[in-house]
Amino acid sequence: NQIIEKTTVALKDATKELKVPVAISNATWNQPDSPYNARYPFNHVYQGESGHLMEFDDTPENERIHLYHKKGTFTEVDVNGTQVNKIVGDGYEIIDRNGYLYVKGAYNVTVDGTTKIFCRSAADIEIVGDARVYCRNDVDMEVSGSMNLAVNETLSIRCRTFHMRVLGNSTTYVNKRFGLVVGENMDVRCDSDMNLETAGNMNLYSSSNLSLTSLLSTNIHATNQLNLTSLTETNFYTDGEANYYSTGTMNVRGAAGMKLRGGNFMHLTSSGNIRVDGANTYLQSGGSVTPTVNMYYRDWE
Repeated sequence: NQIIEKTTVALKDATKELKVPVAISNATWNQPDSPYNARYPFNHVYQGESGHLMEFDDTPENERIHLYHKKGTFTEVDVNGTQVNKIVGDGYEIIDRNGYLYVKGAYNVTVDGTTKIFCRSAADIEIVGDARVYCRNDVDMEVSGSMNLAVNETLSIRCRTFHMRVLGNSTTYVNKRFGLVVGENMDVRCDSDMNLETAGNMNLYSSSNLSLTSLLSTNIHATNQLNLTSLTETNFYTDGEANYYSTGTMNVRGAAGMKLRGGNFMHLTSSGNIRVDGANTYLQSGGSVTPTVNMYYRDWE
């Protein structure tokens, strides 16, 4: 231990790696101090002409093995069996057959440069506990074949902007309730036909205006009863001819005033009876009014 500051012990301590960060945490770790604590005559030392060093230290309670290269690469094992390997230059490990690594405690890997892993065959990763992947920049993932994602519990995706492009077909199956909430405007575009089908009731609700626009025909078909209800005024406008057909009885009723107007010709047609019923009922047309079959008027003015 005399003039130890002029030996490799001081040099190794002066070039230790300190505060090496641990992934996804604020934790760090330091390279251990040199465990050198030799006493004469227990430390058996060989030093070559260029400065290579080999020590087999049998100092009681401080037994140690040390292999040191003159450039600073070394391997050192302390009294507890803790081993420190430091490579000053590049490091290579080549195994002609199988390789096995078993760590019973925690295992931390920190890389300052680019990390690449290339597997020429299949790769399996199994995690018993939780798994976290945190990327502080972009992530690109490409799969040449199929990709299956199975989640037994909740799947949550949070992002600022979401784009999804499917070159072929896309199908979504939901066994129970499906909800879609949009904070601002929502646009749905289909370049071909669109079908909406439900085995139960279908409700369209708008807290503001609701518009249905078609560049061609618009058909509303109900196998059973069809109800159109408005709590205020109801208007039907057309730039062309307006026709209302019924194979049974047609009832047009207004609890208060009711007006049927036609800019040119008004034609009410039914294979059965037509009833126009209201407290104040008007039939008004710029041309003639032609009722067919049996027509009943109530409160006519």
